[in-house]
Amino acid sequence: MNIDIGTIIGLIGVFLGGCAIILFFLDKITKKDREVEIIKNEMARIFKTTEELLANEKEILNKTKELSYSHHLRPELSILVTKQWEFVEKTFHNRFEKHSICRRIVTNHINSNTNLLLDSGSTLDLVTFELLTSNRENINILSNNVFAAMHLIGERRISFRLLSGLFNDRYAATYSKEALGQIQNQDFNIIILATTAISYKSGIMVHKGDSENLSFKRAVLDNFDKSINAKLIIAADANKFIEEKDGHIGVLQENEWAAMISKYASRIFIVTSSLRPEVEPVKRAEFEQQIDLFRTAQINIDYPKPFLQE
Repeated sequence: MNIDIGTIIGLIGVFLGGCAIILFFLDKITKKDREVEIIKNEMARIFKTTEELLANEKEILNKTKELSYSHHLRPELSILVTKQWEFVEKTFHNRFEKHSICRRIVTNHINSNTNLLLDSGSTLDLVTFELLTSNRENINILSNNVFAAMHLIGERRISFRLLSGLFNDRYAATYSKEALGQIQNQDFNIIILATTAISYKSGIMVHKGDSENLSFKRAVLDNFDKSINAKLIIAADANKFIEEKDGHIGVLQENEWAAMISKYASRIFIVTSSLRPEVEPVKRAEFEQQIDLFRTAQINIDYPKPFLQE
């Protein structure tokens, strides 16, 4: 068979063309493989980075959880507010009930043109907050409550004088002997006291060993005893009535408290909250018994509607 040079050249051309096509597709495949490899490497790097971030986040969350479990509150609040965990816990414990108490104190008991003595404590700081949303005017407040003062930043309608003294971070309050003297020399329309526990027999109570708070509250009650028309408001959420009393002491002796009730029952008001539904029946009966004793003694009880119906 005779094959001329033209045919040979043609066959070579076809062969080279085929090789070119094959090389083209091989290059495409190789390029795709390289791109896939690059993508795989990049994804591996992203996964590794993500795992490192997750590990860091997990460590942070674990530390946060440890702090939260240790102190029964969110640790970021301690950074914003105070390093005194006990005060922050008290402040946010039963906050709904405490807010309701302060709202009813302002709505039901404070009028315009009032000289007011305000105690410290986690229950009472919202009194000034509620005053801001009211139409009350010419309110003059004397207080050792630092948190209550903070609500009034930028406010000119309410006069607030903070008592002098050393700052106590357990109660976010100021205490001093000079402050006790300042209280004695003032004339108040309204006196608002907080309490760590309360009972009909012992009255307003504080923790044992809490000498500063006890001295302050006793000076306030001395002022009330000497007043003519002052109204004493005791702010106590429902749990204060069923609090274990072993670690507490009355601000007044029991006979002093009984005498105060006998003389001034019509000018004493207890503003409280409802017990939460989960409170056990025994404690609920104890609460109701205490409320009945105060009512029988003609002390005014400002008691809300059932829980969650306020």
